[in-house]
Amino acid sequence: MSLWRLFRGKKFNPLRNRVDSAEYESQQLLFGTLVFTIFVFLMPTVLTYYCVFAYLRILRHIVTKIARFFLKYCNNDCELTVSAVFQQAEFLGRTVLCGNINFGKD
Repeated sequence: MSLWRLFRGKKFNPLRNRVDSAEYESQQLLFGTLVFTIFVFLMPTVLTYYCVFAYLRILRHIVTKIARFFLKYCNNDCELTVSAVFQQAEFLGRTVLCGNINFGKD
């Protein structure tokens, strides 16, 4: 707010709690104008840049999570899952032994 007042040639008087006219040197006006211009024109650009790339980062994160979910789902043994759900009696009664297992003396 004070940069806007400097740009207009005004200043805030805290003793009287009002805005008064002020005389500024050309260097003060030039510096105030440059800072005000940078603030007004550069900040929206930086804010827009930040918002766009934050949105893209969040979108990439969501797509990655969805892709990982589908890869995890596709890597599961679907036949085992379907048989466990729809044919529970056969699934629970079946025993499969793998490998070379000896129960006797050899």
